[in-house]
Amino acid sequence: MSRYLNRFVVVHRLAERQRGFITKVQLNELGVPSATVSRWTSDGLLVRIQHGIYRTRPGVLDFDDTLMLARLTMSDQHAISHRTALELWGLPGARRTKPTILGPHGSKSSSRFVSIRQTRSLNSVDLAMCDGIRVTTPLRSLIDSCEALDEATIGAVLSEAVRAGHFEYTDIPLRIAELGSRGRRGLGKLRRVVLSRTETDRFLNSYEQLAHRVVASGGFPRPVPQFRLSIGGKTFFVDFAWPDYRVIMECDSMLAHSSPEQLQADLARQNLILGSGWTVLRFTYWDIHDRPAEVMRTLAQFLPQSEAQLYVP
Repeated sequence: MSRYLNRFVVVHRLAERQRGFITKVQLNELGVPSATVSRWTSDGLLVRIQHGIYRTRPGVLDFDDTLMLARLTMSDQHAISHRTALELWGLPGARRTKPTILGPHGSKSSSRFVSIRQTRSLNSVDLAMCDGIRVTTPLRSLIDSCEALDEATIGAVLSEAVRAGHFEYTDIPLRIAELGSRGRRGLGKLRRVVLSRTETDRFLNSYEQLAHRVVASGGFPRPVPQFRLSIGGKTFFVDFAWPDYRVIMECDSMLAHSSPEQLQADLARQNLILGSGWTVLRFTYWDIHDRPAEVMRTLAQFLPQSEAQLYVP
């Protein structure tokens, strides 16, 4: 094999690990002269995609291709952001179209396949790694995406992100204050949704405390509150769990499931949990408050009770 082709084989192997893309910097590191790059481009072995990036494959770029292109376009000061980051985090409101990256104000990167945004406020608290990719955190991604999302979708993002443990509602006001400079659009929608959720949380916290008292008075084993459960690559937090018995108790209310998106997400979550062999017991506020004996009767079908407090229907 000629040196010309042998060198291209090495380049091709690296490009195949990057969905066919290779950068000018990588070509230089492999010892490929600019004249050879020009010749390969003329011969059709390389296709110039944008400044400093080539491809060894012809054809239309799909989302995964453009996502890789975005990663190669980023400097060490950029991160995948906005609704593209929501996609990588597996959150609602995502968009699998033109990827978005966020970098410091004054950066000069450009691409017709990647949306490149600039900001004066991007620091370590807003950055994380997701599947080996540098991205903005779920909270920063939501804040940056609010302009393009309606309040129902913002609510769905908040529900799933908090449920997955990405952040808490109490984390949001400070980041809004820090990032809510003049000209940042969409934060009014986020503030309204957060206000409604935090009012709801005050009710739910007392609700779950009441449930805990009912469980204790029934002589049942002490449950694990806010138990973390990982199933099929997804992470959930359930109100109470008895891992030794694979039993879960959820405290439901209309406030917690007040939108079609929230109800749909909750049903999909429950199906995954049931499919993994857990028993899920769900009670309303009125069950816990007005019918504690019925709640204990149900729990007694799945959990042991101490003899001193054995419930007899």
